[in-house]
Amino acid sequence: MKTISVIIPVYGVEPYLRRCLDSVAAQTCRDLEILLVDDGSPDGCPAICDEYAAGDSRFRVIHKENGGLSDARNAGLAAATGEYIGFVDSDDWLEPDMYERLAEALERTGSEVAVCNFRCADERLEEPPITGVDRETILDRDGAVRLLLRDKQLQNYVWNKLYAAALWDGVRFPAGKAFEDIDTTWRVLDRAQRTVLIPYVGYNYFVRSGGIVQSRSIQNEIDCVEQGLARYEALIGRFPECAAAMESGILHTINKVWGLAWENRALVKERYGQKMARFAAFAREHLSSYAPEEPLGITGRLTLRLLPYARPWAYGLAHALNRLYLWKHPSPEREGGADEHP
Repeated sequence: MKTISVIIPVYGVEPYLRRCLDSVAAQTCRDLEILLVDDGSPDGCPAICDEYAAGDSRFRVIHKENGGLSDARNAGLAAATGEYIGFVDSDDWLEPDMYERLAEALERTGSEVAVCNFRCADERLEEPPITGVDRETILDRDGAVRLLLRDKQLQNYVWNKLYAAALWDGVRFPAGKAFEDIDTTWRVLDRAQRTVLIPYVGYNYFVRSGGIVQSRSIQNEIDCVEQGLARYEALIGRFPECAAAMESGILHTINKVWGLAWENRALVKERYGQKMARFAAFAREHLSSYAPEEPLGITGRLTLRLLPYARPWAYGLAHALNRLYLWKHPSPEREGGADEHP
């Protein structure tokens, strides 16, 4: 079997890191190059990385100044020497045979990307939800990108996949951006002549309140909109049948931005004015296509009506409606996680 380079960015995950690294070390596929990219982590993670490298020659550690998740993944890509590439987030963990299953699917089907199902897990969920397929599916280039844009059975996450390393030649994650997968994963799938999805749960995605996806900062949400817009502009001409899905995803995130803008109004005025105007223009053009997965209540419908207006009064009303919704629909307290990867 070909060597797999597993890239693991590490930052601020000391309580979870050993679980992650143990799950990678225990893979039934033994021919691994495990690249631990310490992105200037301020806790005990660097020492843990060094410990694993000292005890297992498959581990290599890259210590670097903090540059963010994209920069850490890019550093791993630059150092990787394997024929296959995989990614793992350092607070998640793998099933023991994940890479063996994915590599077998690649070689059996002649594919260049293999994708497995994943479960979203936290310590409170007795039956974590599973995302993926219920039967093996082989897709050509356009079929894979089209399914990705619909964001159901195939999603942007890079970590439940195994890639032929050549697909990453010249492709890197956007530096300094959150939700960096959105405008990156499709570019890799678009290079693959064949992608295989297998009905096997191999990856455990740990949902914690300190992770980037769970952290509701206006910068993160703006990054998410910008990544979505970049992908939309690149692909809408090729995949007009996916317009509604892409537009709805972007509008959903713009809705989050408006809900956060009032609390960050000084920052919005100083730094994000042009971006907010661009988002509002997109909303004016595409709001009629918004198709939420679940029916919206009255507060959600009212908030949507504010998106075409990049004005303080619109942000204030969106904030008030958001507070009203949270008051009427309180969520259970979440146990705090480690600091997000900046």
